[in-house]
Amino acid sequence: MTIRIVLLVLLMATNAIAQQSSGNASPNSSIDPEHIFFTQPVNGPVTDVTEPVQGSDIPLHLIYVETRDGLYAPIGLRKPLGNGPFPIILFAHMKYEDAISIIKFVKTLPYVDPNRVGYLGLSHGGEMLMKIASEYDGLRAGIASEPASIDFLARRPQPRDPNAPPPPETMKENTGEMQHKTVEELRGRIDMSLAMSRINAIKTAIFVQERDRDHHQDIFRLNYELLHDAGKDVQWKSYDDDEHGFIFVRRDPDGVYRPNPVQLQIVKDSIAYFDRYMKNP
Repeated sequence: MTIRIVLLVLLMATNAIAQQSSGNASPNSSIDPEHIFFTQPVNGPVTDVTEPVQGSDIPLHLIYVETRDGLYAPIGLRKPLGNGPFPIILFAHMKYEDAISIIKFVKTLPYVDPNRVGYLGLSHGGEMLMKIASEYDGLRAGIASEPASIDFLARRPQPRDPNAPPPPETMKENTGEMQHKTVEELRGRIDMSLAMSRINAIKTAIFVQERDRDHHQDIFRLNYELLHDAGKDVQWKSYDDDEHGFIFVRRDPDGVYRPNPVQLQIVKDSIAYFDRYMKNP
């Protein structure tokens, strides 16, 4: 049986919580995880809140976790009925040191199996997975979805015309030949020695998910290739979707989840990947 219900931790940006505490919650239109469940403002200060989740009988618990610098990061945790121990998957958009603190915290929960902790990071959250895994060996497996690993791969500064418009986030086309060319060009622009010293320290199994026509497709692909070249436990798959962050399915204006076929596939692939590492203690 696949893991259809697992503990779900949403690592939420502090400024988003601050917005909601002040009564200025943004509409449910962002790919950021905090907008999946928090549809109404939360009166602050908040220390312990349980909120219902639309369309589910599993509520969300808002918890503050102390990080290494003494600040508190909010997380939204959902757990099924029972005492566990359950596997747990973390979804993140924040500093990687804070994410490590939160990983260590959830491992102390009595209903969590500390040997079955997974992590899914999107965009910068995907780069954070690389940073976490290079310094901390406490994750069973992780998914780097569209990982914007520019800093992690130590890309050297590149000249840019300040008057030139920024590249579109989604290109009209990006053929295999175009992809190969940009990846090879990127190889020549990174500090390979530094990048590989970071890659070589990784022990965590990682699934790199990329988007065919993303303007950072070369970053995603090279992230995978360097892991593969170093003999790491890594797999890769590319998808063709029009939106960055498509793995986070958003509610439509009616408040209903209606994922497109590509989103259904990436979610299916992600569940299958975590099943391989999370089902057995």
